[in-house]
Amino acid sequence: MTNPTGNPKGRPPKSRALTELLSLRGDATIEYGGEEMPRKEALAEMLWDVLMHGELKLKERVLKLESAQEWMMTARWVYMHVDGSAPKEKIHAGEVRVVIERGLPETG
Repeated sequence: MTNPTGNPKGRPPKSRALTELLSLRGDATIEYGGEEMPRKEALAEMLWDVLMHGELKLKERVLKLESAQEWMMTARWVYMHVDGSAPKEKIHAGEVRVVIERGLPETG
């Protein structure tokens, strides 16, 4: 079945240009830690190194995690991208019954 424009498959799915470009550039090989590896792998090594040693070594400078809070934020970011967010637990409460009584109270 064709749509009104005559294109039998409809509009092509929208590409995620930045994602595709990052993926392509991430496959390029660089030297890191004395080894040749894809940029994606080097980035992963850098992230784990900063978690293990508290500092990130770049070409001309060293960035240091200054506090436990910075380390925790970095660790949380890494784990969110490795494992995804933790599943939210559904809370199942027991039955709740609400009774509304209308009218004036009896006086005796």
